[in-house]
Amino acid sequence: KDIDLLAISIHTSLDNVNMRVVVYTRSGTHVQNEYSISGWTLVCDTFVMGQGFMKRTSIPENAFSPVHVKGGETQAFYVSLSSQSVWYSKPDDEVLLNDVYISNNDLEVKVGTGIDAFPLSNSEQSHFKPCIFNGILTYAESFS
Repeated sequence: KDIDLLAISIHTSLDNVNMRVVVYTRSGTHVQNEYSISGWTLVCDTFVMGQGFMKRTSIPENAFSPVHVKGGETQAFYVSLSSQSVWYSKPDDEVLLNDVYISNNDLEVKVGTGIDAFPLSNSEQSHFKPCIFNGILTYAESFS
């Protein structure tokens, strides 16, 4: 089924710090597209107050342009802060880049790449693969 991604919440180590967050998206996988912002579409550029370790930092829905995702299609997202403080998880050794990490009847979240640069870097030293996004996707079934 089709869905509309309405907002994203992230985890950051910064507590009570106002920080810039940007979210980009592109149709298809991020693999081989994580070195340049070319081909990515900006869907959010705002400031949020970091809530600190193990607390959800939400990007307000009114700061996020909804993203329509057709059922069965892949949509990549790039979430970045102006500081290097987005929390990601390193998966077990048997988990590979682009594996499905978690899923439900509506969507699959795949293992991706952590990038230690803002906005993107063509330096392989800035890329951490595989990496698991620590956040929450707010979405609704789309009827359009």
